[in-house]
Amino acid sequence: MNIEKYTKDFEIYLFRLGYAESTIKHSKSSLERFLKQLQTQQVQELQEVNPSHLHAYNDYLHSLKSQITKLGLNSKTIQQNINVVKQFSQYLELTEKLKIYTVKLETTPSIKNHRNILSQTQIQQLYNECDNTIIGLRNKAILGLYYGCGLRYSEGIKLEISHIDYKKEVLYVIPGKNYKSRFVPINKQVLKDFLDYEKYARHHFKVKGNQFLSGSTSNTFLNKTIENLCDKVGIETPISLHSLRHSIATHLLQKEMPLEQIAKFLGHTTLRATEIYTRIVNKL
Repeated sequence: MNIEKYTKDFEIYLFRLGYAESTIKHSKSSLERFLKQLQTQQVQELQEVNPSHLHAYNDYLHSLKSQITKLGLNSKTIQQNINVVKQFSQYLELTEKLKIYTVKLETTPSIKNHRNILSQTQIQQLYNECDNTIIGLRNKAILGLYYGCGLRYSEGIKLEISHIDYKKEVLYVIPGKNYKSRFVPINKQVLKDFLDYEKYARHHFKVKGNQFLSGSTSNTFLNKTIENLCDKVGIETPISLHSLRHSIATHLLQKEMPLEQIAKFLGHTTLRATEIYTRIVNKL
């Protein structure tokens, strides 16, 4: 089976259909995963693919773990991978009169990434682990953005120095594709951490324009930073960058902040997205 040829031809097919570059990249990677998994099942040619092979691939997807969270893939991610197989089958029908997607695969609804929440004590432990070296100051700034201000990953990396108003103690979140702009209050300790980082640490890293966070700002790097801090203080629960946002939302609710204010703080457009934290608090 010529995996390289199939993935390249499929890439060209998606390009001609007008798909976005990012979608094509992910679809190509997903197809490569599928074809390689077929090889582990001793499938030499696509004509050999039958329902048992597809069910085995579905089981394989449900067994995978995220490299970042160490948890199982969520239902949406699994469904996206299955959809690529369906679309590849449609491509084969058009080009080779061959249909390989001959059975409907089901995604287990319960497969989703659990919102792991850190306690306030554990959050303090993470802060205590950050010393006054340039790395420590940078780590405190990361904690401040994603826990203290509850930002999304993309909001944090797009933040510029001018977006922080030290006098008014707020930061401005620029609008994104799926969210609106907003002002987020900053408490005095987080504000001090931001200022210390900006004054004494930021210039030691590779700076990209006026971007507040300097150096590597990939999702993987930032998640690894949080993971390393957790390892140092003995937190064994799988924690990702987004867990910090979930944690601050939960802690604000525990402090009896009104749900409407928490929704505004997080940038939720409806209360429905915020209400999930009430169920989390009830389980703690």
